[in-house]
Amino acid sequence: MNDRYLFRGKRIDNREMVIGDLSIHNDENKHMIYPHNDPYMDGVDVIPESIGQCTGFKDKNGKLIFEGDILQDCDDGCYEILWNDKKLWWSVCYSKNQNIIPALSDVICSGIFYEEIIGNIHDNPELLKEV
Repeated sequence: MNDRYLFRGKRIDNREMVIGDLSIHNDENKHMIYPHNDPYMDGVDVIPESIGQCTGFKDKNGKLIFEGDILQDCDDGCYEILWNDKKLWWSVCYSKNQNIIPALSDVICSGIFYEEIIGNIHDNPELLKEV
């Protein structure tokens, strides 16, 4: 199984995050995730705005990094993971209104940062600073 094809979203019923395969039913305007931890479970309705794809990268603890995650570096800086449509790569954004956004792969592979997931923009937006 390729981690890059995993999605995560907040369940509509209890607001907990669920990870699995994404299914969009446009005719019913439903977004569902079929959890990988229970292959016999039916799809779960999720909040469309909370859906994020797995980047394929892991933090220092081996936890998969998803779009919308907030990571903290060794200097206590926090940044959001997002998809850069212009560059077509996963990026890090150090503030809510930053213009220059480096590639996630460059940041992780540089060895300068020691990243750890500390939350996500859906549950912990206050972790990102406004600059």
